[in-house]
Amino acid sequence: MANIDPPLPAGEPTFQILFHHPLPMWVYDLETLAFVDVNAAALARYGYSREEFLSMTIKAIRPVEDVPRLLANVAQLRPALQHSGQWRHRLKDGSVIDVDITSHTVTYNGRPAALVMTHDITQQRQTEAALQRLNRTYAVLSGINQAIVRLRQPQALFEAACRIAVEEGSFRLAWIGLVNEASQRIEMAAQAGEAGDYLEKINVDLDDKARRAGPVGSAFLSGKHVVVNDTAQDSRMAPWRKDALRLGYGAVAAFPLKVRGTSRGTFTLYAREAGFFDVREVALLDDLAEDISLALELAEQTEEHRRAEAQLRLQSAALAAAVNAIVITDRAGIIQWVNPAFTRLTGYELAEARGCNPRDLVKSGQQDPAVYANLWQTIMAGQPWQGEMVNRRKDGSLYSEEQTITPLLDEAGQITHFIAIKQDVTARKQLEAENQQLLTQIYQTQKMESIGRLAGGIAHDFNNLLVPIVGYTELGIAKLDPGSDLRRDLERIKNAGERAAQLTRQILAFSRQQMLEITTLDLNEVISNFQHLLTRLIGEDIILETHLTSGLPTIRADRVQLEQVLLNLVVNARDAMPDGGRLLVETAPVTLGKTYTAHHAGVKPGPHVMLAISDTGQGMDAATQQHIFEPFFTTKSQGRGTGLGLATVFGIVKQHGGHIWVYSEPGRGTTFKIYLPLTTAPLSTAKVEPAEGGSLAGTETILLVEDEPGVRQLVRDTLLEHGYRVLEAGQPEQALALALAHTGPIHLLLTDVIMPHMNGRDLYQKVTANRAGLKVLYMSGYTDDIIAHHHVLDQDVAFLQKPFTVYSLLQKVRAVLT
Repeated sequence: MANIDPPLPAGEPTFQILFHHPLPMWVYDLETLAFVDVNAAALARYGYSREEFLSMTIKAIRPVEDVPRLLANVAQLRPALQHSGQWRHRLKDGSVIDVDITSHTVTYNGRPAALVMTHDITQQRQTEAALQRLNRTYAVLSGINQAIVRLRQPQALFEAACRIAVEEGSFRLAWIGLVNEASQRIEMAAQAGEAGDYLEKINVDLDDKARRAGPVGSAFLSGKHVVVNDTAQDSRMAPWRKDALRLGYGAVAAFPLKVRGTSRGTFTLYAREAGFFDVREVALLDDLAEDISLALELAEQTEEHRRAEAQLRLQSAALAAAVNAIVITDRAGIIQWVNPAFTRLTGYELAEARGCNPRDLVKSGQQDPAVYANLWQTIMAGQPWQGEMVNRRKDGSLYSEEQTITPLLDEAGQITHFIAIKQDVTARKQLEAENQQLLTQIYQTQKMESIGRLAGGIAHDFNNLLVPIVGYTELGIAKLDPGSDLRRDLERIKNAGERAAQLTRQILAFSRQQMLEITTLDLNEVISNFQHLLTRLIGEDIILETHLTSGLPTIRADRVQLEQVLLNLVVNARDAMPDGGRLLVETAPVTLGKTYTAHHAGVKPGPHVMLAISDTGQGMDAATQQHIFEPFFTTKSQGRGTGLGLATVFGIVKQHGGHIWVYSEPGRGTTFKIYLPLTTAPLSTAKVEPAEGGSLAGTETILLVEDEPGVRQLVRDTLLEHGYRVLEAGQPEQALALALAHTGPIHLLLTDVIMPHMNGRDLYQKVTANRAGLKVLYMSGYTDDIIAHHHVLDQDVAFLQKPFTVYSLLQKVRAVLT
């Protein structure tokens, strides 16, 4: 060994003894920092040979980052034995150890040097670090457990756990993730620490093979902790390695959070140092994750209990508030509970109903026993039963209900209770009956209208046949002596034709297709003036009474048609009282409300005048009432009626915009009520009054336009025989040609209203374009509403209704020309 000059702590033999100490020792030059001597213990511990050691400087065994501190320490060395602190040394294999150094300045071979002795404290430091980590982990465990006791909401607990892990455990990042079942991703629920953008990018997709293999996905799927102690090297961190290293995450540990054995999420911790997580720390963190899991489970149970209680309260409130009656019975049918709706339906309170069988409370006796047998057979088989029943309330009144009875089963599948839900359908059943009645009324009205259209069409055609029959008969009678046998035969033909015309007028009245002479009328005055005729008509054994409300509002109506209504109804009442009785005629102003009109098809609400005719006769059953307004329907014996009386009344009332309803029961008489509106728009038919007396002959020229040959011939012959000059046309186009070709005057256009290609009004307008001052007389057998549609019933327009007589024709022509 080389010579070492004083000063020395002892003599050279002492130094040599120390130099052979079992702890590593060496001497290095203070100026060059080169090793100049080294003992065997240093060679053994650091792994270098003597030659390698002596070829290096003391900087070679220091980590690069520690060299500046080393140089500063060397510069401060003073002659004396001193403790220079704890350092890190790098061994030949690259590993780094912690050492405690004691050094002393010496003179070695005449040069200033330092004698260094090292004590390896690596294990001690590791133990201390482990203890510190354990202490921090215990602090985290304690803090989170306190949070578990204090916090009941999972979200608040998650946030506290992450914060405590970072603050007390010195973890760089802590986060809790929960699984999203829909997306199959672990999504962040809470976090604390240096996260940067890491959690935004982490995307733990359980359907992605690489990402589910990471520590978070693996811990969740396996239900066990996963530790990655070296993020730089572990392949499981491949998807996130770059960001993890950038943010200083050296080690990662993920712990599953499980509820009832099923993973719900993970608690993941990130440490700065690689190798951070040892066995003892992981075991403590496992316990911590279990504590958090238990807290989560308890929170879920608490929430489930809260929801269950809320659900029970809701169900209880719903049952109590339900509109339908609800009854719960035991297996034997004994009532356990009823809701308030049951009380409202039946009148029985819960206290009265509990312990009773429903049959003892509400059974009405209206059901066939087979219904109850089927009910019990069904529900005892575990099947629900549905049906309708008529039951009795506490006050004795009956009601209809729909009910569903459902068996309630226990876990063993045994019936324990029955629940019955009852709906009061009394009003609905009544409404259904009323709707059925209303549908019947609508059907009856439609049927009557269809029959009316058919009958009206037949009557119109029949009128065209009657016009020439009656007309030519009149012409023939005028040419014969009063005592002629032929004249008497023609008069009989004329009378038959007039009866046929009357029949067609009745049919037109029923079908609402007759012409009306609308005027403003006082219905009371019409009845009073007609009463003497009605009295003679009914005979002495029937008492006629009138109750006419004074100040009755006026109506717009045809007086003759109202008299026909009165006549037909009174005759009908008389025939229903063969042994005498009482006949009452009443009037009154009424307002029909929406309630009434809702139950009577076609009736509009508003003010009306009512005419009621009541008798004490035989009455009618419901089946008869369904047909009484049909034409040719009669209950009278053969030869006593045509069956058109009530049909005519029906048609007249409808044509006036009114409504008629019958009220009758067998043996209790009949009442007909007629409602006529006060505001029906008038159909003003301006009539040209015929001249009284004077000749019916004339010399004027008349343009006759009629598409029915028989009618046209009769009118032509009648006019010619009475001195008129006639231009005859069967079509409007022919009439226009005649008017243009005729060089003399034309005094009157006598035209049918409804013709092919052109109506009478349009024809008149075309003719008067060249013949100003031309007068017109329209004739038609069509209905007043169709005629009105063609604008020939306007004010100051002359009109002749078919069928007409020769006399009425000549009278009307003379009146228009005069």
